[in-house]
Amino acid sequence: MAEQETVLIYNRETDVWTAYSNVPKHIRRLASIVDIQPIETREDGEVLAVQAELTEKQIRFAAPRQLTDEQRQALRERAQRMRLKRGTEEGGPAEDHEDES
Repeated sequence: MAEQETVLIYNRETDVWTAYSNVPKHIRRLASIVDIQPIETREDGEVLAVQAELTEKQIRFAAPRQLTDEQRQALRERAQRMRLKRGTEEGGPAEDHEDES
């Protein structure tokens, strides 16, 4: 299927968003946060399109994040520290150390 769509419709009277999607990635994401109603399926049972209701807090519109080189480097360093910390907490080595003999 070349053309796919995800549509969000807002009802001001009920303060509810209705989502319709036939994009597999969006269907999986919707299914992970709300109950979905399949509205189109294949004969083998595969869901092709769904509809779901969402609250205001489940909808987010955001501008792409624009990072400077310094911010990007700071995030890399933070992620590295978190990976090292997680490795230590799981009982694994915090870092690879060479023998100093």
